[in-house]
Order: sequence, then C-alpha cells, then structure tokens
Amino acid sequence: MDYIIISHEGLPYKLWFTFMIMLEVVSSLIYFVFAAYRRIENAVFSDIFESLFAVDILIHFILDIKSSHKTAAYTIRSFHTIVKKYVHGDLVYDIIPLIPLQLIQLENNAQNIFFLIKVLRLRRCLKKASIMSAMKVVNYFKERYFAYKYFKETNLHDELHNIRKHVNL
Repeated sequence: MDYIIISHEGLPYKLWFTFMIMLEVVSSLIYFVFAAYRRIENAVFSDIFESLFAVDILIHFILDIKSSHKTAAYTIRSFHTIVKKYVHGDLVYDIIPLIPLQLIQLENNAQNIFFLIKVLRLRRCLKKASIMSAMKVVNYFKERYFAYKYFKETNLHDELHNIRKHVNL
C-alpha cells in the first residue's frame, strides 16, 4: 500500500492545503452566522463544504508525514505508520465536525447551534497555518502597494516614459 502515498511537499498537495485553509476560514464564518441567526439560507454550501472536508480526511490517510526526529529530517511513507499516527492524532478533530448534528430537529431552530461544532476546524487551521508565513505574504503585498503608490506619486512613471521615448529614437 506504500505506493499510493503522496508527498506533503508536492505542488498538488500544497495547492490543496491552501484551498482547505481558505475553506476552513470561510466555512467557519458561515457556520457562525448559521448558529447565530438560527436559519440556513443555502444548505448547498454546507453539503459542498462537508464533502470537501471528508475528502481531506481521506487524503490525510495517504499523505506522507515528517519525522519527529530533530537531527534527521526524513519523511515517513509507510501506510500503516501514517494511518496509526493520524488515527491517534488529528482524526478526532477532523471527524467530529463532520457529524451532522444540525439535522436533529429542535424547537425554535435550536439545532443550528450545532454548527458551532464545525468551527472546531479553525483549530487545525491555526495549528497548521504559520503566522510568520502569513505575515511574509502580507508584507510582500504591502511593500508592492507602497512601491506602486510611491512610483505613481513621484511622477517616476512620466520620467520612465520619457526615457523610453529617447532610447527608442
């Protein structure tokens, strides 16, 4: 079974991971609204979210993991070891929000309070998303914005255009 293991450092998984982080944040905000206002405007979103989270759980069963050794960095690609670590680790936090407790009918739509259990996914999001890497992204865009703003305000744009005209002559 070790031949089906996928790399956590590969581009497909990195894209999937980024998508799932965004989905965890967006779905948690939507579930907060569902719980607070005790009404569901569009349950289709909930079904799509839950299906994607179920696929994510399945992916974690075949995703290689980093070793816990501090001196020797290597990846664990043994299917049985990966399953054992996932079952004894984050599986509980991933599977509890999938339980559709909001389908239990209670008075005054009180069952929608069960949507708050789905917000448990933010724990995983905060655990896996690095604050430092997020700040690097924010700083990158901030620097680009201010450089562009400075470029426009100082008329460097016009000067650069004039230089290009003279070079082409």
